[in-house]
Amino acid sequence: SEVTLTVRDATRSLHGTVHGATADRMVAALAAEPETIEELDAALRRWERREAGRSAFGHFRPGDDETSWDAGVVIIDLAARFIAYESTWSNLSREGSENYHDGDQATDHWFNFRLPSDWRIENSLNCWRSIADSRRAERAKLPPLDWRVVAYDAICDEIAAECGRMWREGVRVDGSTTDEYAAFATVRAAIRESHAKWLLTVRDDLRGRSPRELFFEHRSRINLDLQWRGSQWSMLGSCPSGLSREAHAFRYGGAGTHEWVLHCEMVRHLYWECWERFSSFGAVGERVDASAEAARLRKVRDEWLDTPQFADLSGRAPRAVIERERMRMPEGVSGSEAHVDCDCPICRMMMESNDVYFWNLDGCNMDDEFAFTYHATREEYNKQQQEYEKWSAEFDRKQAERKTLGLNDENQPWSRSYVNWDYLDDQQAGRLSAFTLLFGVGCQLAELNCDLKQADPDTNAPSLLNRDFGNLRAVLNDRDEALIEPVLNKFRETLADVAASHANSAAKCEALSTTLARLTRRLDDEDAFNDKSFSENDVEWNGNPFGDDDSDEFNRRRDDDAPF
Repeated sequence: SEVTLTVRDATRSLHGTVHGATADRMVAALAAEPETIEELDAALRRWERREAGRSAFGHFRPGDDETSWDAGVVIIDLAARFIAYESTWSNLSREGSENYHDGDQATDHWFNFRLPSDWRIENSLNCWRSIADSRRAERAKLPPLDWRVVAYDAICDEIAAECGRMWREGVRVDGSTTDEYAAFATVRAAIRESHAKWLLTVRDDLRGRSPRELFFEHRSRINLDLQWRGSQWSMLGSCPSGLSREAHAFRYGGAGTHEWVLHCEMVRHLYWECWERFSSFGAVGERVDASAEAARLRKVRDEWLDTPQFADLSGRAPRAVIERERMRMPEGVSGSEAHVDCDCPICRMMMESNDVYFWNLDGCNMDDEFAFTYHATREEYNKQQQEYEKWSAEFDRKQAERKTLGLNDENQPWSRSYVNWDYLDDQQAGRLSAFTLLFGVGCQLAELNCDLKQADPDTNAPSLLNRDFGNLRAVLNDRDEALIEPVLNKFRETLADVAASHANSAAKCEALSTTLARLTRRLDDEDAFNDKSFSENDVEWNGNPFGDDDSDEFNRRRDDDAPF
């Protein structure tokens, strides 16, 4: 099962004998885009545990070796982004999954990986050296592009120039209205148009590409890598090692969604700061020195990047979030940090667990036009818009028809939570069905508690309901069959008492009692009660099984099968 492994970078090569599985994990580590042997050694730590200071290549010798040993031979050329191999052990590809090695043995934890699309893999050693040399020469023609110089530095000069143009062309606040939002509509539209133009303009200093292209070139792959590293963190109980700030991929690599969203927010902040600067000079605003203003904007940029944001970034500064994403490390927090409301049953589930929770920015507050969406082309964007309009019209038609016929909303009486009970009742839903059913109870209880607090801030009803929900979770996690029926009965009694004292919430209390009856029927299945899916801590989330997070198949299955 051993192979001869040769690893080459731009300046040297090493070879040695390793187990075929080690060579497989080394290929998976290429997802971190290492350019040197040292960077590959560091990236491999995401796939296997090693003592500090110990290199995976400590026993390797200088030079190439294409001599087959035992199961075969593998050659990895980092400078050429090329792999040639002949092995009875391996079937190498640019994407797949590999199991984690804990330092003593391979574990049962398998994690996904995806290499950049420019990696070439050949299951043959024929002419491998000439192929590698040719690819090295091609890559050498295009040295690394530090596109962030344009995105974070040159943008300040262009914003200063654009705001000067806007001022000269008469972009002003509408003083004829008392509606502040309407008053600034013209300025907002001008800033949005200028921002979109900058994103979509092809530039010489970006080698004939637009900023938007570079932001989106590797976004999907980086997002998936962060998702898979989050799974790894959850299963292994420790955060995977990140890339060094000196690593090639950190310095020149692509952006994920976090950097895209935060960069857009930063640019808008700079636009408004600059426009207000011009406005403060009144009629002579056009004489503001653009170069001096650009220098000022760089200071404003740094202040914004380094100021912690507690509402949206869990107290992190934007620069820290961006750098963590560039290091390919997910944003993990404890349940206590993640919770929002102590009376929310879902928040209480998080607070009482020892699990790590992950948060992500999604850009939901960005402008809904092509430049600011995740579509690769205008054609894709236009198609999506047409599909949305068609779906919206059909939804409105069905709602009008139901209203004409006097039918209730299918999700009655719930207005802010949704549970797809048909999905959860389906025995084909798999091992998550029991846990997700309990989660569904928590979602609807959260809405009920919110209504109760809004109607009567002093009521203790949410505390009583949360107590019963906590008891239900406890007996299910402990698989204590003797206590399940009395706990469920007590829960229903509390709901009846709350309905009697809070008439406006009676319908939701009754609906939640029906939900508990569904859970009772599920528990009547003897096999279901013994299923591990009742334990919150045993649930494994394997992420997107359909590949690219932007794929049509993933979006379709997500929309069709999502239980909540």
